[in-house]
Amino acid sequence: TKELTAFAPYNVTSQDIPEGITKIGNGAFKYTTSLKSVSIPNSVTSIGDNAFQYSGITSIHLPNSVTHIGDFAFSDSQLSATLTIPTTVTEIGEIAFGYCSKLSKVLYNAISAEYDNNNSGGGFLYSSSVNTIIIGNEVKKIPDEAFIGTNIETITIPESVTYIGGRAFMNCDFLTEVNYNATNVLYCYPSPFS
Repeated sequence: TKELTAFAPYNVTSQDIPEGITKIGNGAFKYTTSLKSVSIPNSVTSIGDNAFQYSGITSIHLPNSVTHIGDFAFSDSQLSATLTIPTTVTEIGEIAFGYCSKLSKVLYNAISAEYDNNNSGGGFLYSSSVNTIIIGNEVKKIPDEAFIGTNIETITIPESVTYIGGRAFMNCDFLTEVNYNATNVLYCYPSPFS
C-alpha cells in the first residue's frame, strides 16, 4: 500500500496525485482552502477520514478504483459540480460529503455500499445543499441513512434496488414525489422514510 499522508503547500490551486498511490490518508488535504482541483489516479482505492475536509475543491472525479470513502472525507468543502459516486464504492463514512453548502446534484451509482455510521445521526450527505439525487440503474442497496436531511424533492427508486436501509430518506422535508420502480425490496427498521 502506498499512502499519501500529508500535503503541505497551502497556496497550490491544483494537484495531480501520482499514479501508484493506493490511499489518500486521513487529513491529507484538510484545510487546503486554495486547492480547487485534484486529479485522483485509478490506483487509489481508499480515501481516508477528513482527507479533503474544509478544502477549497470545487469538483472531484472519483475513479472506479475507489472502494472506501472515509468519515468526513469531503465535508465542509467547496464541492459545487455534480458528484458521482462510482459503482465500486462499498463503504461510505459518516458525513463524508456533509455540510457541502454548494453541492446540489449527486449521481449515486454504488451498487451495494455500506454506510459507516458512528451514531452521528447524519448520513453521508447530511446538511449539504443537495436537491437532486439520481440513483443508478445498477444500484442494489440504498444504505441506512443514505440521503437523510437532503433537500431532494423527488426520487426514483430503480428496479434494480433490493434493499432500502433504515432512515434512508428521513428528514427530507422537501420530498413530495417517490417514483418507485423496484418490485422486490427488503426494508430495514426503522422505516426508510420516517
